[in-house]
Amino acid sequence: YHSDPYLSLFVMMDEHTTLLEKEMEWEEKNEEGLNSFRKAYQKRYLYVLIGCIQSIFTSGLLYGWIVLVVTLVRNDVYGNLCDDDSDESRNTTDTCNTQELRLSSMYTWGTMSLLTSLFVFGIALDKLGPRITIMTGCFFICVGSLMFSYSSPSIDLYIPSFSIITFGGPAIHISLIHISNLFPRRKGTVISIFNAFFALSAYLLFIMEILNRYAGV
Repeated sequence: YHSDPYLSLFVMMDEHTTLLEKEMEWEEKNEEGLNSFRKAYQKRYLYVLIGCIQSIFTSGLLYGWIVLVVTLVRNDVYGNLCDDDSDESRNTTDTCNTQELRLSSMYTWGTMSLLTSLFVFGIALDKLGPRITIMTGCFFICVGSLMFSYSSPSIDLYIPSFSIITFGGPAIHISLIHISNLFPRRKGTVISIFNAFFALSAYLLFIMEILNRYAGV
């Protein structure tokens, strides 16, 4: 401290005031956090329900690849690559090696995209929080779905669009895990529910396959 006792007293008072201000600021932030937690805790079952719906529609679509590839072959995706493409008697359910290789590449790129997404969005979840992470995942899925809908033999966007869709899925899944913090005694159960719906999203493509087969959707 300074040699002047009065000046030292003012310095000590200023430091004490600063500490009090920081303590009051911390208490205000802590109170806001507690209020937010109380509101979220009251709606925790609603959050789980919404999370399950969102997860089954978006997160693990790669698991439904077996069903999706049947739909793609029926709609003659990459059928133009077959040598007998000019043969009018060719059935759209018949495949050739070139078509199968291209569809296999589509699945491979989708798998690589999903595994990469787990690492990327794991970091994003720590840096940006679950809200921005899940919104980013939804953005990727919307863009990928739009690209997939406009894909055609002349505009081949099947592989990049499917990769973008599978890239956004894990972002939604890992962002939903934090909801389990609202269930201190059932945390493992909530995480298991979200993991189950992550895998059950494959049934969405199964429903789409039925609609495509019998309703032409």
